[in-house]
Amino acid sequence: MFGNKKVSVLFITLLLSIGCSLHQPKQQNPKSLEWRMESLEENSLNFKHQLLKQKKAIDKNSNQILQLQQKVGNLESKTVLLEQKISRLESKAQNSTLITNTNIHDISSNKKNNISASKQKSNLTQSDNFLYQKGLSLILANKFKKGRTVLNNILKFYPKSKLVPNALYWIGESYYGEGKYAKSILTFKRIVNAYPTHYKASHALLKIAYAYAELGDKENAKFYLKILLQDYPKSDVVAKAKQKLKMLQ
Repeated sequence: MFGNKKVSVLFITLLLSIGCSLHQPKQQNPKSLEWRMESLEENSLNFKHQLLKQKKAIDKNSNQILQLQQKVGNLESKTVLLEQKISRLESKAQNSTLITNTNIHDISSNKKNNISASKQKSNLTQSDNFLYQKGLSLILANKFKKGRTVLNNILKFYPKSKLVPNALYWIGESYYGEGKYAKSILTFKRIVNAYPTHYKASHALLKIAYAYAELGDKENAKFYLKILLQDYPKSDVVAKAKQKLKMLQ
């Protein structure tokens, strides 16, 4: 009963957010419609995620309530220990130094000093590569937010860089690592739509399917896995795609 009320509240909240977005006055920005569509898709995916979480919680409580009553004492003590560990980890994260922006301002000032075009291009290439390596190392170290901030600078200051598809992929991975599956799906789709011939496109399709599976949406997960196998039969992630598809059947 309590779970149903939560679901109803979430559903009403979604309807209100959709209604508000539909009644906003038209803007002159040509990207406003795309932004609204992405927002609606993200809200829908988040809603599915919440429904799935509620369903799992209800099933777990109804099937294991007797066992939980017997173990509640042990769980409480373990919870205290976990909270202490989390607190220590959060303290370490807060004390870690923030990644500073690289020589972006230096690059802009160099343009005022009659530097040759070839030298400017060399500095640009070195800078976007530096940002990529820095952001990637942070994400691989599970410092998702910091790594995402660094990689977003590539999209902002070097939109024509060859590293943009790679940066987008690892931004999507950072959202996936945080459990923000809706945002990860939208980011991975940007790669598939904008860079379909890039080798990361097939990797992005695989992670889109994984994210949908995490949201409990098996049909969409299978759909994107089949697209991967059809459009990228020679990709190095084909084996993983086939294995995942078999699990979802």
